[in-house]
Amino acid sequence: MAGPLRRVQSWAEELPATMGEAIRSQLDLVSTLMDQGHRDGALEDAPLAGHPLALAALQEELVHRWESLLGLRKAQLTTTEAPTASVWMTGGPLLAALAGLVEPMFMQLAPGTVVTARWDQERGYRILRLGLPAGLHGPVPDPWTQGVLQDSGVRWAWADQSLDLFLPESPDAMPEEPTRPLLGLVSEELNLLGLFQTVAEAGNLWLHPLEHEPPPPPLPKFRFLVIDAQGTHDLEGCIRAYRHHPSFATTPILVVRCTEDDTPRLIQAGATDWLAEGFRWEALHHRLQVLRGHTELQQRALAAERLESFRQMAGTLKHEINNPLAIISMQVEMLQRKYPEEVKLAKIGEMVDRIRALVQVLQKMRETPTEDYADGSSILKLG
Repeated sequence: MAGPLRRVQSWAEELPATMGEAIRSQLDLVSTLMDQGHRDGALEDAPLAGHPLALAALQEELVHRWESLLGLRKAQLTTTEAPTASVWMTGGPLLAALAGLVEPMFMQLAPGTVVTARWDQERGYRILRLGLPAGLHGPVPDPWTQGVLQDSGVRWAWADQSLDLFLPESPDAMPEEPTRPLLGLVSEELNLLGLFQTVAEAGNLWLHPLEHEPPPPPLPKFRFLVIDAQGTHDLEGCIRAYRHHPSFATTPILVVRCTEDDTPRLIQAGATDWLAEGFRWEALHHRLQVLRGHTELQQRALAAERLESFRQMAGTLKHEINNPLAIISMQVEMLQRKYPEEVKLAKIGEMVDRIRALVQVLQKMRETPTEDYADGSSILKLG
């Protein structure tokens, strides 16, 4: 593939300036992705190093890429002077991932549009704020772009027609989970993305595209998962795969654009609810809110049931454990009087007291706080 790609790049040299520059920029992006794919397939891949990059140099690189693309749309980019500072850039295709996030939005711009770019600062991050025209939906990055940005510690936010890119100032700024709950979407129909972006914004959610096969754990928590019946090859298999995934075991799964005749087998496969084709975004937003309320009721009922089980268990433990503990405690006291210099006896006494205190904590519990792990399991926190 490298040979044909080089030939296309050479032909692009003969095109007019604006069009040729835009096409060459996209060809460079394809080359970067091909190189990354080759490295990902290697048996041994050294970890990518990072380096500081001056904001002025980064801005110059991004402006060079974006101006040619905006030129094709007859749009303009206005920038302010970059501060005298630097950000931490990882190796690999980070610039390609930034292009995958931003450039699809640029392709939707109308002629004469002006895009603004300015820098801001937050603790540990430099923020590049891109002001975009009204009526433009927020970005919907593909899983590869999302993964590269997350691995590089780059966050992004869309609000009030501004796309904010949070670039870490140092390697200490580690990737963080999204500040808003996630709305997962499995679909091959790109026309649905705008609709679901509207629903996500109305529900204060992040829209996160997913593949037909769920990604391996660990994953951030998803509040909802929507599966498009007409944009999925094996619908029932897809539902089952996500329902058996530890990160989606209790997540409400809504199937859209399906027929009423299909719903029994979809519910049997693990779907929670469904919407037929032709729904409006208001109906989808309302259905998700209903599912959210239903899920919260289920969680409260489960928590109450679990709390009662813990209390019953605590009563059994108190009865069965306190008697042996009392005998052990008396024996330890006798040994301490006989061997006062033996420090291990004091440690045994401390452990006995700790076991007795834990039993008392279980009996007095009014809620069941848990700590979740990446594999989907959780443990009860007693203190």
